Amino acid sequence: MINVSGHPYNDAAEFSAGVLSERIRRFQPLTLDLLIALACLDAVTDRRVLAGVAALSEDEVETALWDAVRAGLVVRRRDGYAFAHERARDVAYALVPVEARPALHLRVGRALLAHTPDESVPDAAIAIVSQLNRGAVLLVGAGERAAAVELNLTAAHRAKVTGDYKTALAYVRAGAGLLDEPLARERPELAAQVSIAVAEFEALAGEPTAEAHVLALLAQTHDPACLARVGRIAVTLYLGLDRRADALDTALDILSRIDAGPPLGSDRDTVVAAYREFWAAVGDREIADLLDLPKGTDPLQRNVMDILAAVVVPAFYHDRRLFAVVLARMLRISVAFGTFPATPFAYSLLGLAYAFFGADLGARFVDHRTGFRFGRLALDLVDEHGVCGHKAAVYGNVAYLVLPWTAPLREAADLHRRAFLETRESGDLTYAPWCLTLMTSDHLACGMPLAGVERDVEAAVDLLRLVPSKAFDDVIQAQLRLIHVLRGRAERWEDDRFGSPVFERELEADPVRAALACRYWIRKLQASYFLGDLPAALHAAARAEETLWIVPRFVETGEFHLFAALARAQAGKPGPDAPDLSAHHELLAAWAAERPDNFGHRADLVAAEMARLAGRDLDALALYERAIEGASENGFVQIAAIAHERAGHMCLARGLVSLAHAHLSAACAGFEAWGATLKAESSECRELERIVARRLPAGAGASPQPRQLDLDTLVDALHALSGTIVLSELVERLLQLAIGQAGAQRGLLVLIRDGERILEAEACARGEAIVVSPCRRAITAQDAPLTILDVVSRTRETLISRDAVLDGAVAGDPYVRARRPRSILCLPVVKQSRLVGLLYLENNLNNDAFWSNRTQILEFLCSQAAIFIENASLYGDLQRSEIMLREGQRLTRTGSWTLNTATHELFWSEEHYRIFGREPEDGPPRLEWLLESLHPEDRARMLDLFFGALQELRHYQAEFRIVLPGGEVRHMETIGRPLPGADGEVHHFIGIAMDVTERKQAEASLQQAQTELTHVTRIATLGELAASIAHEVSQPISAIIVNCESARRWLSRPVPELGEVREALKESVASAERAADVIRQIRALARKGTPRFQEIDLNQVAADVLPLVQYELTKRGVVLEFDLSPGTLFLHGDPIQLQQVIINLVVNGAQAMEGNVDRARVLRIATAGDESGPVVLTVSDTGPGITAEVRDRLFEPFVTTKASGMGMGLSICRTIALAHDGEIAAEPNPGGGTVFRLSLQRHHDEPDEPASGFRAV
Repeated sequence: MINVSGHPYNDAAEFSAGVLSERIRRFQPLTLDLLIALACLDAVTDRRVLAGVAALSEDEVETALWDAVRAGLVVRRRDGYAFAHERARDVAYALVPVEARPALHLRVGRALLAHTPDESVPDAAIAIVSQLNRGAVLLVGAGERAAAVELNLTAAHRAKVTGDYKTALAYVRAGAGLLDEPLARERPELAAQVSIAVAEFEALAGEPTAEAHVLALLAQTHDPACLARVGRIAVTLYLGLDRRADALDTALDILSRIDAGPPLGSDRDTVVAAYREFWAAVGDREIADLLDLPKGTDPLQRNVMDILAAVVVPAFYHDRRLFAVVLARMLRISVAFGTFPATPFAYSLLGLAYAFFGADLGARFVDHRTGFRFGRLALDLVDEHGVCGHKAAVYGNVAYLVLPWTAPLREAADLHRRAFLETRESGDLTYAPWCLTLMTSDHLACGMPLAGVERDVEAAVDLLRLVPSKAFDDVIQAQLRLIHVLRGRAERWEDDRFGSPVFERELEADPVRAALACRYWIRKLQASYFLGDLPAALHAAARAEETLWIVPRFVETGEFHLFAALARAQAGKPGPDAPDLSAHHELLAAWAAERPDNFGHRADLVAAEMARLAGRDLDALALYERAIEGASENGFVQIAAIAHERAGHMCLARGLVSLAHAHLSAACAGFEAWGATLKAESSECRELERIVARRLPAGAGASPQPRQLDLDTLVDALHALSGTIVLSELVERLLQLAIGQAGAQRGLLVLIRDGERILEAEACARGEAIVVSPCRRAITAQDAPLTILDVVSRTRETLISRDAVLDGAVAGDPYVRARRPRSILCLPVVKQSRLVGLLYLENNLNNDAFWSNRTQILEFLCSQAAIFIENASLYGDLQRSEIMLREGQRLTRTGSWTLNTATHELFWSEEHYRIFGREPEDGPPRLEWLLESLHPEDRARMLDLFFGALQELRHYQAEFRIVLPGGEVRHMETIGRPLPGADGEVHHFIGIAMDVTERKQAEASLQQAQTELTHVTRIATLGELAASIAHEVSQPISAIIVNCESARRWLSRPVPELGEVREALKESVASAERAADVIRQIRALARKGTPRFQEIDLNQVAADVLPLVQYELTKRGVVLEFDLSPGTLFLHGDPIQLQQVIINLVVNGAQAMEGNVDRARVLRIATAGDESGPVVLTVSDTGPGITAEVRDRLFEPFVTTKASGMGMGLSICRTIALAHDGEIAAEPNPGGGTVFRLSLQRHHDEPDEPASGFRAV
């Protein structure tokens, strides 16, 4: 328990919060209110919003928060403010009583809404309702409650875009809580929206109450539009639960309730009739002409389209003919009534209809070219015409159902990626699992690097946790399991759950999951084949074949036929009992006829196996070669590797050793390029290669191997890299080493700077020399194959292309097509999993130029080079920082120094040497230099200050003078502080010394100019008082004349009246002294000189002004009142300057009252003060006063309210006040007019004798 000032705290955290709370409470009330409002707003808050919440101007907000910023509690952002740390925000919020928080949040929410432009409200909806909902209990007006409900609906849809369905549901429930019965009766359409939104987000969030809520809504909803929307929610809910039959029944029931036309039949005649109606509606128009159809506006038909779009997918899995009829109805409605949001979705599904009923769909639909045109139409509607009701599904359908037979398979993979990204951007993750499944299928079929495919799938799986779907989860897990098997991360297909006999029995027992079962068995077939487990592969092929009807024309179907054929061919025996592979070949050949680049090599590979089993070896070799060539040209690296492997086995069985070795080596290389570690490093593959190599004559069948690198070579290479810290030299040595060791002709080093790939240097082998040229620019497609750089950047793994021109994975790259390199090697330069750069090497003379031993040593050098490059970059940054620091010190005439407190060793920067008249060449700095340079008048003070700070380990700051060796005096300012080490002890003192001579000279010049200006102003003021001064002088002179005349008459009498003469002369002397005082005072005011500070009495200073202004005031009809404090008000100041202030204020007040007609002209001078506080002099008038706008700027130069004034008098008054450590201000006079208040610090040491001559008026 911690107890501070009587307050107990349970722990240090609570104590810290308590201290912080006390600090916040000490702020001014306005600042505290703003801090509490800022705490309510949570994040960085715009100044305009804070101003709106507090009903202040932005400038007032800035002023009020300045103390909090200075205290480090609040930080100033570009457009607003935020708490410096969470604890401060929490403590500020805790100061609000719980019962007062709803009202506060409501006020903040209203201010947010009021200060948000209408077009920005949707973006700010979440921030607004976060405040309004916490003050919802105080929302009483129906209009405001309705607006809050609508804002919650908007916020829910914003949260939906991010996939945060739980938060979205919380918003719609908050909106539902605001919708009381009277408001629901008044706004029935809003009540319907809220009910449907609650049902929708309960379904998306997987709430247990979702189904009951949706069914209740279906029962009570009758409006066709609302019924269609609720129906879609119900269908989506049932599909997510894998209850397709329920989804279909619900959709059909809703169609009947909204009178969507005749019932949907499912016999063949109905299918044929439906498509005849569709083609009749199309008429003579071309498919592309449908792009120009008008937008559908019929609300009933739109509702029907929405329901049909929801039912078409479950219909496919329930009844193929029903699916075809539903799709035909959607197509006919679109042609007859115009384009609806679901229209592109319908067009994109025509490829699937053709797969099942191509022969029945009419003469205009004879092949996939028609499906492609409809797919193109769907994409154009989505991308160019903005019809995006089912954008992700359209992309996925076209990629899955059309492109594999009409475009390169990689285009389908790219479109599937677009579909997956669209689900994320739109927030509608319903299609996300399906898009991810199809995208991964395409990537596997294309032979894309497995490391990248695995990384993409695992990253996407995290997103799919937001939309759990057991069916798609199992499909994705099957794909991942295949990847793990291929990459050598799983030794078998089965694990504790997935792939186990129990799992497979459950899979086969559920007819609803037939599509999943088919895809599962296909992936197990592939994995078992690559594992060499032929019995398991054959079993999986048999199981897949039983459900193949469900995916008759999908990419996975082609994978099944290829691997089923390979497994059966490998398990069978040549001759009459050879397995029949004709069914597999016929399908692949038919697809190859439509798209040979995607399926021709697969058909050739199966045909080669059939020829081998039939004993037609030459035909088999020719077909293997054709499969290899077709696969390589089109980028299917895995198919080329399998064909090489199968050809190698056949050649080895036939005794064709050299040919077998070539094929098996190529197979290993192909599997390695694909990332299939299982095959590339399998004991079978490597053992066969070794067996073949032993049976070859020495040097036959292989390219000459380079010499094995030994330890000396490695040490020499590391020594060369570590021999420099300059980045340019390091880059040059690394490229020379890499090209020399790898036998490359050209090399590039690419470094990653701020996320961008920068080509640092290029090296080329020219004869015996390796020439390195610096580049330092962004790398382009003309420098290297960006395809390879992208893969290596993403996978962080070395990539080798043994013949880039024939390597399908890179053959299409623009650089490869233009430059036609042969062997390519690209290595990542990685430090602690962070990509530092890329090393790219190429050889244009030989295929397969980069052997494994060369690759291994280069990989090691790259790992070390990453460290050297990082250090060299840091060294370069340090050098640049030192140059900037040195130049900055030179420009600002600031030197830095460090003192070792133990050894008294001193370090000076270059500029520090120059400031003290020395040079670095003079040797290490010594304390004696500093002592010799100190000005004699400053030496003792500075030594006491410096050694005191050194002894007490404290910060110090001071100004002093130095005398340079040539005798020149310079003014300096120094700051020093202790520097704790890592152990917490102080071992060094650091500081700076700044030459401020020029600043001091400028300050002196400024002071001189201010003195001149003050004097000129005084003279001008005396000019204005000339009549008053003349009156004050003429009066005693007249008195002298009268007294002298009287004295003369008294002397002229027969008996001189000497007593009277004596009295007259005495009065003459007094009058002369009085005139002399006035003249002396005027001379003092007119005298030009520096201020003379002395002990003065403010009462006396004020009284001395009276003779100079009395006549002027009387002439203007001004009554002067004096109210001086009793006694004396001593202070330290310049009486002349203070008299100037008083005279200026008096003259201004008199002039201000010239317009008074019905009001007295009274000018009042008062003083006040006590022993403990400042002394105050006020000058008040009864004039018209000063407006607030002018009052704020009254003491600025050239601001005046007079028609002929210059605006310098009051500015000089403020300067004089500040010089006396005081201040001057103006405020309204309660009785009318203005009060000027001069406040000066009292000097407590009174003089031995009080000032005399005080005269009260």
